[in-house]
Amino acid sequence: MVVTGIAAPASADVQNLTDDDQHHSDPSQRVVSIDTAQAIAGGSPTGAWFVELSRPATSLGGSTAGVNAQQSSFLSSAANQGVSLDVKFEYETLWNGLSVVTDDSNIDAILGMPGVQGVWPVEVVDAPTTLPNNQPDMLSAVTMTGADIAYSELGLDGTGVHVAIMDTGIDYNHPDFGGSGTPGGDTFPTERVTTGYDFVGDSYNADPESDAYQPVPHPDNDPDDCQGHGTHVAGIVGADGDPAENGVRGVAPGVTFGAYRVFGCDGSTETDIMNAAMERAYQDGADVLNMSIGSAFAGWNDYPTSVLSTRMSDLGMIVVASAGNEGDYGPWAAGAPGNGEGVIGVAMYDNTEVLTSALALAPSGDQVGYMPATASPEAEPGTEYTGFTSAGDPGTAEAQACEARGDDFAGTVAVLQRGNCDFYTKALNAQNAGATAVIMYNNAPGLINPTVEGAEEITIPVFFVDRQDGIDIIEQIGTDGFSVTVTDDLVSVPNPTGGLINTGSSFGADAELNIKPNIGAPGGSIYSTYPLEDGGYATLTGTSMASPHVAGTVALYLEAHPGTDAATVRDVLQNYSEPAVWNGNPDSGILEATHRQGAGMVQIDESILAEVIASPGQISLGESVGNLGAGTVNLVSTSDQDITYTVEVVDALSTAGSQAYEVFLGESTYAGPTSVTVPAGGSAPLDYAISPDPELEELGAQYGGYLILTPDVEGVEPISIPYYGFAGDYQEVPLFQGYSGTELPLLASLTECDRFVGGSCAAGGTWSFGEEGQVFSMDDLDSPGVIYSFENNVQELTIRAFPADQAEARTGGGIVYHEDTVGLSSSFEGYSWNGTVLTADDTARVALPDGDYVLEITAVAPMGTEAAGQFERWTSPSFTVDRDGEDVPTPPPAGPVATFYASNSWAGGPADYTYTFGQPTDEILVGDWDGDGVDTIAVRRGNRYLINNSVRGDEPVTEINFGRASDTVLVGDWDGDGFDSLAVRRGSTYFISNRIASGPADVEVTYGRAADDVYVGDFDGDRTDSLMVRRGNTYFISHSLRGGPADVVLDYGRASDTVLVGDWDGDDLDTLAVRRGNEYFVRNDLSAGRAEYTIRYGRASDIVHVGDWNGDGTDTPAVQR
Repeated sequence: MVVTGIAAPASADVQNLTDDDQHHSDPSQRVVSIDTAQAIAGGSPTGAWFVELSRPATSLGGSTAGVNAQQSSFLSSAANQGVSLDVKFEYETLWNGLSVVTDDSNIDAILGMPGVQGVWPVEVVDAPTTLPNNQPDMLSAVTMTGADIAYSELGLDGTGVHVAIMDTGIDYNHPDFGGSGTPGGDTFPTERVTTGYDFVGDSYNADPESDAYQPVPHPDNDPDDCQGHGTHVAGIVGADGDPAENGVRGVAPGVTFGAYRVFGCDGSTETDIMNAAMERAYQDGADVLNMSIGSAFAGWNDYPTSVLSTRMSDLGMIVVASAGNEGDYGPWAAGAPGNGEGVIGVAMYDNTEVLTSALALAPSGDQVGYMPATASPEAEPGTEYTGFTSAGDPGTAEAQACEARGDDFAGTVAVLQRGNCDFYTKALNAQNAGATAVIMYNNAPGLINPTVEGAEEITIPVFFVDRQDGIDIIEQIGTDGFSVTVTDDLVSVPNPTGGLINTGSSFGADAELNIKPNIGAPGGSIYSTYPLEDGGYATLTGTSMASPHVAGTVALYLEAHPGTDAATVRDVLQNYSEPAVWNGNPDSGILEATHRQGAGMVQIDESILAEVIASPGQISLGESVGNLGAGTVNLVSTSDQDITYTVEVVDALSTAGSQAYEVFLGESTYAGPTSVTVPAGGSAPLDYAISPDPELEELGAQYGGYLILTPDVEGVEPISIPYYGFAGDYQEVPLFQGYSGTELPLLASLTECDRFVGGSCAAGGTWSFGEEGQVFSMDDLDSPGVIYSFENNVQELTIRAFPADQAEARTGGGIVYHEDTVGLSSSFEGYSWNGTVLTADDTARVALPDGDYVLEITAVAPMGTEAAGQFERWTSPSFTVDRDGEDVPTPPPAGPVATFYASNSWAGGPADYTYTFGQPTDEILVGDWDGDGVDTIAVRRGNRYLINNSVRGDEPVTEINFGRASDTVLVGDWDGDGFDSLAVRRGSTYFISNRIASGPADVEVTYGRAADDVYVGDFDGDRTDSLMVRRGNTYFISHSLRGGPADVVLDYGRASDTVLVGDWDGDDLDTLAVRRGNEYFVRNDLSAGRAEYTIRYGRASDIVHVGDWNGDGTDTPAVQR
């Protein structure tokens, strides 16, 4: 059953600004002028690139000498090939590679150099953002997580734990960090801030849109903070001030800090600087790293910042990162590095108490909390108001003052109600009617921070108060001696959204369907330390504030349980977190989505005292099509008594869609025990299978819920385990989307650019739409391009150019641009073509001649492949490239060929054989056709087969006809004679020939089901091939060509994996490897379990074939491009 019609969060949460509240600017500018630092594909917005090399980093077993030698060899190769580059950073500890500044046009050559595993653009990362906020009470925030109990009752304060803060630095002069309280009065390092480094300097600003753009770092040894964010974050982790004196006491006031400054006083940073800071923090021995920083919409975890974060976690450092503040963008918005596989990604909840400035009412003496409106002048403490005019009775249109009011409020304070129009309109109407100030009261319980910014300046103070306080003020208007005085007092008031997910907190999940964020903490309005030069204290809102709450709780846990590994820490924190109800309708009792809150609000006191830990602490079910959603949670006890838990499933909110999403409540199906007993000091498995409501599969929804384990022993806390999955076929999600009412993709041209960096437009790009037959000179900005936008994550993006008369056949052109693992779009993206395509070996670019062309965009669905047809494709209108202004001749049709790059190992580097054979549209078959022990290529066209017995790409030596054009074709040595031959499949029946010749089949066998995927291999080492069928990630293997039950059944990999069969170690036994992008997970025996080793080879866009290309008995890859 699916429950629909429940209101979405934006409309149901009365504390959110509604459309009526917001003052809107003209949206017409959005399509043609965008932040091109985020929107230009195909180049680096910083001019810098990460280059990853193949040898392992030193923390992964590599030697310093080996890493340095390979980096030197790479630089020599670049010099020898005339590739100009400047090295920014060299990495060796967590990641073997460099960041280099080079022109975008050099990247293809770099990719072809020996030892290069991959390249990624160094991205711009904006300074951490915060959201409008109230002033909270920090004491109430720590009570929400149990941190107050940890240090008041358990005696823990994080002593002995070193927490690294990668941010804007730390003001170590601050008294709450043990400083002197005088700016510049202390020398780094100090007793509390013991390690750190300034990677950038004060003037650094990597934001190409900023007038203060200054992207050259000036590092030094003093990580002081001139921006504020890092000091605020550090205070939440472990400030040790006196709250009675308005100081801040953080979650773990006994920790020491490392300050790793990656931002200047203003503006953005770059991801290679973040990676350098991660390496430094690891080398300095930090126990915990907090990163309240990141890039939204980076759903894939293969980008270097995510890779390094995961490696630090694997090596023992506990990494905590904010999930992001893009809640308005809906699902899939969370990004790197919080999406790293081993990273604890953190969501934010609103605080239960709000500390606000106070208005004093006379003669009653009551105090009323208020929020000053943004963009209105602040009234000085001591200002007294004595005249008031109510706009109307509460709840009426008059009370909301959305229409001009003449001089109704002349010389008095206007008392207005929220609703029906934006705050600016209300304030402007009151100001024009002569009001001296505005008291605006809510139309629901609670306070918000309104803004009254608009074209005409608001020159009178605007105070926002709670609904009931506003009504009380109205009732006192006209009574003797009534006045309202602005004070400098602070009052604590309940927050009606306290304990609920803040509406700005980003949704996950990650692009590979893992739960993100993992956990939550208070982040909605947090009062903490700030640089002394800027007042010493400030209130900020964001997941940036939630992440240090969790980093502090980790420090408390490590003090209580030193040496605990990162995975166990995350598990136990998740086990005892408390899921919150949906912020869109708290009274419904529906739990917030697991892909927005993870396990829930962290409860550190319960985690520290826990005697049973469930691992894993979260369940990622993947997509439901072809997947049973089954697994095991292991419960481990240190208790001295047996504990029996009852098991129930509680569904949480489901969402369908991405930025324009809808919410639903489905009913999951749970197959598993209803109770489990964990013996004293022992362990017990909990096997489960969870599947979504079938109606959610029709919607393509993200669904989830919680396994709730309730103990039968008094005093033992229940365990909560979040689960999450995608209901339906993940490869069927829509990819292309329009933007601001314009259907995309479109042919377009970049017509203006304020700043170019590294060959790409990095700021101020303006695009104009193209049209059929448009002529481009390819000079300056007169070149064709495309603009597009993605609604969901994309596995591969490929842009190709073809002659217009060969567009349907897709021949005669080539790859213009290719990118793996692309996130969904927050606006739109663009690519400007320079008239070149990649050569077949991908090491260079060649210019296509003048002529008529089209550009084609292929977007492969997440976790899908182009070969499987899991893509969306768009082709532009034709246009003309005319560089010299003369008539463009019609080029002769190019002869299409298929090119193969075969390697005799999985080690990477250049191919051992490169040859062409057949056409790109041919079906490729691999086999040992002449019994010489060497595999070669055959191509299929309908029921015609052209067979080649050479790895040099000679003309075919054999041509046969077999079967029907509609058959599925298999290759194997069916009779053990050393020669491979053909079989065709029709449904579940196989017609096998034991010779390379036309004619009828020699053997007919039935096996499996018609819907099965089928593979061929020698699975028992008898030198005769047989059949294996696949259902999801389960494989059914027969050792003979007969029907009946399988001889071997095993589970391996994921249902979405691409599967390869081969003899990987030369032992005459074929086994499995699964492919994800350009990573291959290999096992050398036919059993379930983890891969024995993982290999990276080629590109994610390659078509991969497996064969024994040199007759050594070991199968290796060949890629087809």
